[in-house]
Amino acid sequence: MSANHSVVLSLDGDLTIYRASEIRDLLMAHIGKSDVDCDLTMVSDMDSSGLQLLYMALQESSQAGFSFRISGHSAVVHDFVHLFRLQDTLLQPVAIRDDAKKGIDLQDASPALTEVEVING
Repeated sequence: MSANHSVVLSLDGDLTIYRASEIRDLLMAHIGKSDVDCDLTMVSDMDSSGLQLLYMALQESSQAGFSFRISGHSAVVHDFVHLFRLQDTLLQPVAIRDDAKKGIDLQDASPALTEVEVING
């Protein structure tokens, strides 16, 4: 595991089959090269493709000797991950953003993907 380099990825909007290729490309650009913290607090929809991407990222990171961590998640992500009983594998205790349940259109609020590189040192 790299002690000096980590990447924070913030995903926004849908984590579904319709964006699976785009999100997979973003994740794979960092998996195996650095520790990854994935912020999902602005995710407004999720399906099994999104769940598979998160699980793949966790597995690939682990095999490469790096960490993959979900540093925050929306209520939608929380509920979907719990539906498949993967909360102990994917989620850590974090604050849950509940905007998606209040009818706020998060896709129009900010860019679909935000990538922030953080160098610890």
